[in-house]
Amino acid sequence: MIRRAAAGALCIALALILSGFSPAPKRYQAEFFGLFDTVTTLVGYAPDRESFLDVAEQTRDLLREYHELYDIYNAYEGLNNLKTLNDSAAIAPVKVDLRIIDLIEFAREMYGETGGAVNIAMGAVLRIWHEARLRALDNPQDAAVPDPGLLRRAAEHTDFDDIVVDRENSTVYFADPYLKLDVGAVAKGYAVEQVARRLEEAGVR
Repeated sequence: MIRRAAAGALCIALALILSGFSPAPKRYQAEFFGLFDTVTTLVGYAPDRESFLDVAEQTRDLLREYHELYDIYNAYEGLNNLKTLNDSAAIAPVKVDLRIIDLIEFAREMYGETGGAVNIAMGAVLRIWHEARLRALDNPQDAAVPDPGLLRRAAEHTDFDDIVVDRENSTVYFADPYLKLDVGAVAKGYAVEQVARRLEEAGVR
């Protein structure tokens, strides 16, 4: 996640065919902004607008939960999220929601399947690029790429194996004190998939 609006959008298509209704379903669409710093578009079919908006609200609320859990920039009262890990997990194991454990384990699978191309442990490097991009947006005349030496030094702290997950105790620890997480490559798509599954379990088809 980034502080400024991302170029992409989250699109969720659902056939809101709820059991027990007789009218032919109609197509409805809703949009909401801010979650994962992008636009979410929900398209679905429902017997009436009220039924659709009820599911749209459930969708937004579920996505907000994942947004807050996977946010690396903002803290939320009473919640240990990815920012908490970046701030504290190199000091001692941090207890987190299992949905964070699940995301890390999913990202570990993607890391293996892509030969390391998808690596959520790249946060130390990506933070440098992120800060350079923000400076460029604020002062385009001074836009510049980061110092290569700084990037090389940060790249020494991107080993996925330094993310130590204890699923039984629901904790995460960073063996490298300079390691940081950045889940931008996987969080949006993963969160949408999890929300869709939870809606299906609730009877949305």
